[in-house]
Amino acid sequence: MEELPDAALATHGSRVIGELTSPTFQGGLFSILKQRRPSPITAILPWEEPGECWPMAGRNGSLGVELSQPVSVKAISIDSSDHPLGLASAPADFEVWGLIHYHDEDDRSWKYPWDSFESMVDNNVLFLGRFTYNSAKGPAVQTFAIGTKVALPPIKTVVFRFLNNWGRDDYTCIYRVRVHGETY
Repeated sequence: MEELPDAALATHGSRVIGELTSPTFQGGLFSILKQRRPSPITAILPWEEPGECWPMAGRNGSLGVELSQPVSVKAISIDSSDHPLGLASAPADFEVWGLIHYHDEDDRSWKYPWDSFESMVDNNVLFLGRFTYNSAKGPAVQTFAIGTKVALPPIKTVVFRFLNNWGRDDYTCIYRVRVHGETY
């Protein structure tokens, strides 16, 4: 299968928005084995080996990504390692939200964590879908189509809201998130 262009790739100018992103897990093997501390930017870069992920603290949280240019999102992809030891820390259920314009970083309503992200849906915030990454039965890279029959407006910021993982309590290992669509 042909690889889709990734509008969320850091090497193309996308960046992580700290105010929309969960804390990084600070313990365990990540602090012992790695020379450098993994950070959320890891999730918008290519990876090669098991363990080269962003360890998001806890079972749920979010990753906010400002895209290098506006995109009419058609699909998203999630990467994870298919190594048996990493299955429990892989994301499971997650939502994807699009922000047409990201509000001023000083606006407290846009900072993680949100009490009710759903209450912010308006002409600027779009719910793009809820999906399940199947770490046990699927390939390492799983792509999910955005299920809408209407053309979406170009989106500049995407928030991946991870609701749970496959069993690990202390962290969720996010290898890579990808955004696919028509750029403007």
